Amino acid sequence: GIRDRDVTGVQTCPLPFSDPLLLDPNQGEMYEKAKATKAYGVLPEMKTGLTEEAEIMNGRMAMMGLITLTATSFIEGKDMLTVVNDWVGGLYF
Repeated sequence: GIRDRDVTGVQTCPLPFSDPLLLDPNQGEMYEKAKATKAYGVLPEMKTGLTEEAEIMNGRMAMMGLITLTATSFIEGKDMLTVVNDWVGGLYF
């Protein structure tokens, strides 16, 4: 499968099957590699470029944006597109 191929340089973000909590300990090399990976923590060290730390932070900020959008839409009783339009100053419509 795709996981068996060498795709060095192609992968730009951590994949869910690299988390040892989601892997079977009997999977061998993949499990050991994931287990040896250092945890990112709450605020990962920020490095420049396309790094796993930057992708972790990007994903976390995207989730915070979606949570904020959903909560604002629910609280104000508006649909999400209208909330985004309000946030960007009426740029959409």
